[in-house]
Amino acid sequence: MRKIPSKSKIENYGRGTSGRNIRYSSPLSTSRLIVEGLPINPIRAGSIDQRKLPIPLYLPNIICYSRVILSLISLITSWLTVVRGDNFVFYFQLTACLWILASFLDNIDGKIAKKLGQCSELGVLLDIIADNILRSCSWVACIMMGNQSNHKNMWLPVLAVLSISIEWMTMLSTQLLAIYQEKEHWKDVNTTNSNASEMPWLVNAILRNNFRSIWGGTTMYGSMGCAMVHFGHMNRDLLPKFILIPYDLARYVAYFGRVMAFFVETWFCLEFLRLVVKLESSESVVNTD
Repeated sequence: MRKIPSKSKIENYGRGTSGRNIRYSSPLSTSRLIVEGLPINPIRAGSIDQRKLPIPLYLPNIICYSRVILSLISLITSWLTVVRGDNFVFYFQLTACLWILASFLDNIDGKIAKKLGQCSELGVLLDIIADNILRSCSWVACIMMGNQSNHKNMWLPVLAVLSISIEWMTMLSTQLLAIYQEKEHWKDVNTTNSNASEMPWLVNAILRNNFRSIWGGTTMYGSMGCAMVHFGHMNRDLLPKFILIPYDLARYVAYFGRVMAFFVETWFCLEFLRLVVKLESSESVVNTD
């Protein structure tokens, strides 16, 4: 039988330490609220009334849709760059512009959501999906370029598939961990309800203050931009000569950041697997008793 939440738990639902109403930031957190029997209210207190506007039509969500479209268009333009047909230089520049625009929109959609009071569980999920699609498309562009005779590299497809796979696995792991550990956001490193082991120093340093540090910034840059700058490197004959040295410097920083991102992603995936094993072991003990 489902446990009925206490009166105090219901009254304190969605309240942080400051006493202000907040929404859980995990896109799957609604499932936790349903299980606990708590009311679901995705609108942050004090925000404007959005009930007349369907959540899928919130402006931040529309921005996420546009980011997905830009990413998919970049697959076409990157292919037109790879085949070296007519106007391939233009298509290379267009691909770069599409990636830059999609990345810029990623930086403003959250701010717009808070400004307009249009924060939603769907928006959180769409933001992560749009990020992963953009990164996946840039890695696919690198694979297509790698199929050219002068860029053959057996390790590139392996690294690309590994990066794409672990990014989607991390999305699943972080969101489910946030639910089981009762975090307000998967990036929260100060939770007191965590069943996971203590974070390694590097993971803590990267996540702290929402990636606003030299470690976090480098990791985010590498995670989002590694494949993009590598695609540019594979087409360095199309780059202006005067930017080659700073471009190589930015490229190596992106490689380093992607390695750190891989470390964080692997840790989250392993933490989720450990949690699953722990929960199954607990259930086995209960069933045995």
